[in-house]
Amino acid sequence: MSKRRQLGSSFTEYPAVYANRWTGGLLFKTIMCALISAGWCGIFYVFLGIYNFLNSHILTNPEQDVDDLFKNETSFTVMSVGIVLVTIYVFTSSRRHKKQ
Repeated sequence: MSKRRQLGSSFTEYPAVYANRWTGGLLFKTIMCALISAGWCGIFYVFLGIYNFLNSHILTNPEQDVDDLFKNETSFTVMSVGIVLVTIYVFTSSRRHKKQ
């Protein structure tokens, strides 16, 4: 059975407060993970455009469409690995500071 901390006649912390903090933190991390993943996809798309430009102008290879490069299997793998790493980082990071 869970214990409640009591300060005078009012309760200061109880199990619903812990559940509220946990779900609030989980919701915040999920939203931030989606936003950062969308940002990663945008950055990756810009990187593919720079790669395509340098590949066609410096190495004199034929220029390809950036959308075709973005939909390529290799770039999908790189983008997916980046999203997984972002998700792992977001869900394992903590804002709490340890007291010394």
